[in-house]
Amino acid sequence: MAEGVGAKYSFDGIRADGTPFSYSFTVNYDGKDYPITGTGAPGGADAIAIKRVRTHKAEATLKKGGKEVGRSEAEVSKEGTTTTLKSEGMTPDGKAYSVDSVYNKQ
Repeated sequence: MAEGVGAKYSFDGIRADGTPFSYSFTVNYDGKDYPITGTGAPGGADAIAIKRVRTHKAEATLKKGGKEVGRSEAEVSKEGTTTTLKSEGMTPDGKAYSVDSVYNKQ
């Protein structure tokens, strides 16, 4: 969550079932919707809105066709070495998901 207007995010990988995903977005931390390009975004989302709620914490809302399909919050440790990400929502086929991830700076 670097200071400034916003950031660009890109995600590429292969899911546990073998299907690939590759999506990206450029967003400002202003709570407004920004388009997601590519395929495989959580919940089939086509837009995301992110807002900074504290210096080291941001909340995101994922949307598909204007309807919310997921939420997440990311918090970076004060030392900048660990990021904790909590996400929940619905998959494109209507199943609920919840993921907690911790990333450590190498």
